[in-house]
Amino acid sequence: MSEQRYVAAVLSAIILILMSPSAHAKNPKPPAGLQETFKGCQWREVKGATLSIWSFACGAAQGGIHLVPDNRLPGFVLNSTGAESSLAVRAFTKSANASIASILPAIRAASPGAHTATCTLVPFDDADSKAFSKGAPQFTLEPTGAAKIAWDKAEKEGGPADPPCGRLGIYFDRSPLFWVLPDDKTTVVAVDMGSEIQIFDPSTLKRAAAP
Repeated sequence: MSEQRYVAAVLSAIILILMSPSAHAKNPKPPAGLQETFKGCQWREVKGATLSIWSFACGAAQGGIHLVPDNRLPGFVLNSTGAESSLAVRAFTKSANASIASILPAIRAASPGAHTATCTLVPFDDADSKAFSKGAPQFTLEPTGAAKIAWDKAEKEGGPADPPCGRLGIYFDRSPLFWVLPDDKTTVVAVDMGSEIQIFDPSTLKRAAAP
């Protein structure tokens, strides 16, 4: 092999390694927006029994906000000084070959609301948020039929007091997004993106490694 071809082969190998997901999966860097928002906070991996994710953890000066696993969900909740825990990520399980709609009964059971019985998963198409799920199709939990008509009317007039589909459903300032984990077709995640930038990076969500 000529020297030129050898150098080209080496460069190609290096590029493939750098482009490989496993090359950065061990210690991913925080997105620039998160890094700027949560200056002074610690970037770390948070592991639960089912999932792992990378997130910032802030000290008392920044309100003590941090992500902790809640294996009863299973998933993660946000804790902060002087505030109740709030849902961040919840996992659901399905058969590998089943559609995401197959877990709708489980989602409805986990998200009681005035019209949850009518709610279904609706495709959510947003180019910016696709990075969170690494391109996997995303969905929101929304009312249908008469409940949707009532919701649309209430939305225009200022809205009802409660989300129509419960905590995991669509609402004015937040709409949790659902998607199937790209690296595990048996796991669906519901990710509450919040009304402001969150401290975690949803694109780092994956099945937790066995201990």
